[in-house]
Amino acid sequence: LGSPLDEEARRRATSGYTPTGIVSMFPLDLATQGMSLVRGETRCALSITATLSQEGHVEEYWMGPSTVRTTHRMTEEQASETLRTSAGEHPGLALLHEAAERRARYRVESGAITITMPEAEIKVTPRAEEQAAVDDKENCDGNVIAAPTVSTEDKLKN
Repeated sequence: LGSPLDEEARRRATSGYTPTGIVSMFPLDLATQGMSLVRGETRCALSITATLSQEGHVEEYWMGPSTVRTTHRMTEEQASETLRTSAGEHPGLALLHEAAERRARYRVESGAITITMPEAEIKVTPRAEEQAAVDDKENCDGNVIAAPTVSTEDKLKN
């Protein structure tokens, strides 16, 4: 605590992903190696577990240091396809999906609202490698917004 690495990580707060690069919360060597969830490798983690009632209420939870070992890496699309076609072959994924649905129902029944936002489409403009345009799919004729510019120098420092 209080080290230059800790101070920089707190300043950045999260990693940012752009079409042309990553602004990592940590130096890239750490972020892509020792602090990355590499398939088959055991890694230190901060885990949160919860026990849900049948209705989706959190009955108890625990948060603390742990070790994890990644066995599968899937995109959201791959996970959805797996659940649709072969959920029985992936009981852990099916259990997480069921818990998420149960929790979502509970939140709606408890008064939460869901706001559906259009998905952003990111396009790299030819003007500058570091600049991106965000194009709102539902109203693309007038909603082009310049994304924050990430300089090449910042990318190289990471």
